[in-house]
Amino acid sequence: MENFDWNDIPEKDSEVFLKKINSKFHRELFDKESSRLRARNLPFYKDYKLLEITEFASHPPLTMDFLFKGDDIEQVDGTKDSILSVSKKADVYLNKKNVTGYVKFILNSMMSEDGRFQVIENIEEMPFSEDPSQELFNELKDLVKPVKTINMTEEGYDIEAYVLYSRTLFKTKLNVTHKGVVDITKEEILKEELPANPIMLL
Repeated sequence: MENFDWNDIPEKDSEVFLKKINSKFHRELFDKESSRLRARNLPFYKDYKLLEITEFASHPPLTMDFLFKGDDIEQVDGTKDSILSVSKKADVYLNKKNVTGYVKFILNSMMSEDGRFQVIENIEEMPFSEDPSQELFNELKDLVKPVKTINMTEEGYDIEAYVLYSRTLFKTKLNVTHKGVVDITKEEILKEELPANPIMLL
């Protein structure tokens, strides 16, 4: 069985990655002495892996994600296009078992000026900024559900997900093609002005 857990990058390989990535930014953004690099396989990409780099000398620590295959390194910069550009090059493999994970990966990688999109599958994943009232806690606990496939077609999959953006919770329906193109087809606002901390752009 293929392993999808995080694995630390060996020191020798880390130096190679950091040299390439720092050159992309034209400055020493990451230092080998204070950075951690780890990678994992993704079940929907046969060739590309996800690379996470955290620079602990920054305050707060700076974390960036990249997709890589050999010498090809693509930053996951918060735009859907940065992910889908890799999907076009990579051998994307979607099926009924991994398509919900793919959708979660795409949405969690997207950002805008008000922060990152966050797929919420259970109440424990809600980034509360303060303790919610018991009434609100129970309401949200009943509302949010795991990402699920609601229909399969010749073109792809219809997916339902609960997404937190800024401080608003949405029930979202999406269409995913077999080539990995994701389109939001419907959004329903469930709760606004939640006591939640949005994950902001760097």
